[in-house]
Amino acid sequence: MEVDWLQDYCYKRPHAFSPQKKRCCRLAHWNSIKTSNARSLADHPRNMTNDMIHAMAANNGVAMINFIISFIDQEQTEYWKLLGWHWFWHPSHPETPLSLVVDHIDRVVQLAGIDHVGLGSDFDGMPFLPEELKDVGDFPNITVELVRRGYSDEDIRKILGGNVLRVLADVERVATQISKDTALQTEAD
Repeated sequence: MEVDWLQDYCYKRPHAFSPQKKRCCRLAHWNSIKTSNARSLADHPRNMTNDMIHAMAANNGVAMINFIISFIDQEQTEYWKLLGWHWFWHPSHPETPLSLVVDHIDRVVQLAGIDHVGLGSDFDGMPFLPEELKDVGDFPNITVELVRRGYSDEDIRKILGGNVLRVLADVERVATQISKDTALQTEAD
């Protein structure tokens, strides 16, 4: 029996994107990603390498850009590497501009295309976030920056949720087909 799933690969290492791993999974979005950024811009181990971004796009997944400053700002990443998890309790962190979030969006778009990027904030208690992006009420600031950089209305809709909705609709379609196939197999047995 095959088991299929929609996986959040933000905590996985590069080997999880291997062709062997892909063959094990029937679901089209086996490596849909949440809350992962471009390692080429900030060398945090949770961020994706270019190869990982390409693999995600090849399987029609979505990289959900995280807003935690140690994942978007190389200076903060170095600081985090130096202090480890003590970084979270350090009393002050220099402000990180919102533009760095959009730099990660730009990078994923360059590598994978507009259909493979979204927002994954990580607003669930993280105290260190970029300037002008402290809660969901600040999402319009992302839109303003995307417009400033020349993204079309259609592209912005994809980034702000359209891409994720596409993946979820595809997963639902595949799940329905698997259910039908399983029912037919059960009847045949």
